Amino acid sequence: MDAGGEVDPNSRLGAYQATGGYREGTVGFAAHQAIGQIYDMAGTIGEDQIGTVFNSDAARALYDQPVDSPASRQLAEMEYAYWAEQNEQGTLGGWMGSAVPPATRDWLQQEVFR
Repeated sequence: MDAGGEVDPNSRLGAYQATGGYREGTVGFAAHQAIGQIYDMAGTIGEDQIGTVFNSDAARALYDQPVDSPASRQLAEMEYAYWAEQNEQGTLGGWMGSAVPPATRDWLQQEVFR
């Protein structure tokens, strides 16, 4: 998937761009792979403003860390907190995203998307 060109940084593709360019085995690489899979399946459906999470300074500080470090769980918790908040607002993305708890997100990053 190519996210080249002008992309809204707050979109799912914005999240994809934010996590691009990290080497295999890092949190950024795993997140990039996961976001790409979600985009391939859902496109922009339910994306809300997820790019705000992945473009945040707090998230960016984790991307070059090993995926088997606590940084993976930290990113999983950040993303889950965002989706839980969106779910409280009644969004489709919030409903979908809050269905995947941090432990599952962390496992997926470490075991599937690493």
